[in-house]
Parts: sequence; structure tokens; C-alpha cells
Amino acid sequence: MRLGVIKIIAQINGPSLKEEEMQTLKNKYPEVFSDKLGKLKSQSIKLNIDETIRPIKQMLRRLPEKLKSAVEQELLDMEKLGIIERITWPTDWISNIVAVPKSQLPLKIRIKCDMRPLNKAIIRTRYATTTVEDVISHANGAKFFSKIDLNKAYHQVESDEASRDLKTITTHIGLFRYVR
Repeated sequence: MRLGVIKIIAQINGPSLKEEEMQTLKNKYPEVFSDKLGKLKSQSIKLNIDETIRPIKQMLRRLPEKLKSAVEQELLDMEKLGIIERITWPTDWISNIVAVPKSQLPLKIRIKCDMRPLNKAIIRTRYATTTVEDVISHANGAKFFSKIDLNKAYHQVESDEASRDLKTITTHIGLFRYVR
């Protein structure tokens, strides 16, 4: 988020945004430039499940030995941020993790999950969406455009309590469920 906001401000003010100006903005808006994970307030996600679909418990996939410590560290970091929580009770739905390397040195991992079976059981809530024509007509005459890149955007929305067990993942260090 921090770098995305700086880039937006730099684009609006032109390419001549100086280091002092960036520091001034960081000092003026510390909550925007903090290292904390943001959270959408007063809103949570509820997953509606088709009860006629049988729950799936995926078996643990083996991880390459060279990825295990990086995956473990990423899981512990996610737990510390409140994105996931360790569980010790049985759940009906269990998904595998997929470890995707983000960088080589030092090795950084992005944790994804194989939730294809769960996706088949989710009853979709449909919303009206804005068309391209609507966006173009609203942007007519606009002078400034920006792009915001939220840090860990999907993890800024909390799941309601009933949906959390549906998003359980199996790892080489135990079971976790997504809180966000």
C-alpha cells in the first residue's frame, strides 16, 4: 500500500516528487504508510454453501525440502498478522496449500490454496456491476487518474465465524484456517 500511494501522489504531482516531499506525506499520513495490515471495518464475508455437495478433505501435498522452512516462516507470519489461525479440531473442508516462490534470495514464499472443491460448493451472490461505458461516462472530463495497490488486499476482509472452518488448510506443521 505504501509504495502504491507514493506512486499515485507522484503521478498527480508529476515526476518531480522529491524525497523530502515523500517523507512529509509519510509523516502527515502515518496510518496510510504503516507496516500494519489494513482491515475493512464493519463488514465480513459469509460463504453460502450448497449442502448437497459432499465436503472434501484434501490430503497433505508433499513440499520440496528446500521450501519447508520458508513456508513455515510465511505461515507463522500470517498467523502473527491474524490472517490465519491454528486449529486442532476436525473440519469438513480441508484444502491444500500451494507454495509459490516470490523471490529467490532470501527465499520468500506466497501461500495459496487449492480450493477448487470448495469453489464448486459455494453458492454465488450476484451483484450488479458497473459497465465500461458507465466508467467512461463518469470519467469524462477528469484530469487525474490513479491506481491503488493494496498490500495483501484479500487479507484485509474478515470472514464471518461460520465461514472460517470452510477455509481450513493442511500444512506440514498442522491445520490452519483463514480468519481473513
